[in-house]
Amino acid sequence: RCDAGNPGKIYESIEFVTPWHVLNDPVAENCTLDNLYIGYGGIGVSVGNAGLTVQNCEMAWIGGLIISYSFEDHDGNPRGALRVGGAIGSHADDMTIRNNYIHEIYEEAALVEIFESQKAYTDDLIIKDVLIAENLIYHVGSGLGYFNWDMERNPEMMFKNLVYEDNMVLFTGLNDWLSKNTSCAFAVDGGPNLQEGAVVRNNVFFASRDCLFYLNQYHEDTIADYEGNQYIQFSGYPYLLLNEEQRRYYADEAEYAIRELLGDETGTITTLNSMKWDDLDW
Repeated sequence: RCDAGNPGKIYESIEFVTPWHVLNDPVAENCTLDNLYIGYGGIGVSVGNAGLTVQNCEMAWIGGLIISYSFEDHDGNPRGALRVGGAIGSHADDMTIRNNYIHEIYEEAALVEIFESQKAYTDDLIIKDVLIAENLIYHVGSGLGYFNWDMERNPEMMFKNLVYEDNMVLFTGLNDWLSKNTSCAFAVDGGPNLQEGAVVRNNVFFASRDCLFYLNQYHEDTIADYEGNQYIQFSGYPYLLLNEEQRRYYADEAEYAIRELLGDETGTITTLNSMKWDDLDW
């Protein structure tokens, strides 16, 4: 709150540091974040209300937040400190993320998720009308994706009209301070991921530590429409990981993985003649 007026006009610069969300959940409905630097927090923007637009922003140096400690090993999490932190996480409708520069993020750049627990504070579990476009994403733990954590097909818990287009996702997981979980340029995690109108088109996916694409489960009838993307990966790392089968598709099977499994008949596939990302001295 600033009773003196618009703080953007009163002050030459405004800075603050938070160990949690830079912009807390939920950001107000129909809110636009435009031409901001969002950084140096545990989590960037967490979205629970509809109508958010994030455009023309730089988001950087976010994540690594320690949310718990354990002296015992647990499923999915070893003992010690559990660290998290992404740039944008959403479970809301009518969201646009456009023309942002997102880099040095501990975990994901932009992720849309559905949880069963959301029933406590939402009318339905259908997330619709999300556009993620024209973003430059570099040095993040993982790039883009959508996760539905319902393990069974449920038409009341699904995605509608998710569009990922004209993004550049470069060097995911290829920085020592990033998360050591599975790193990929694009991920579809959880269960069957029922969807209508999900499109991934005209993006550049350039080099990732573990795989360019991560699919926890593969279901031909629920997979998104992949069109005209550029798939560029090191020869020593897979293009696609089907996690449930623990099946990895490397350069020699890239055509099959991209054309047949993802269904991208118009995309281009380029394998870099290197076994390790640091060989290229980028």
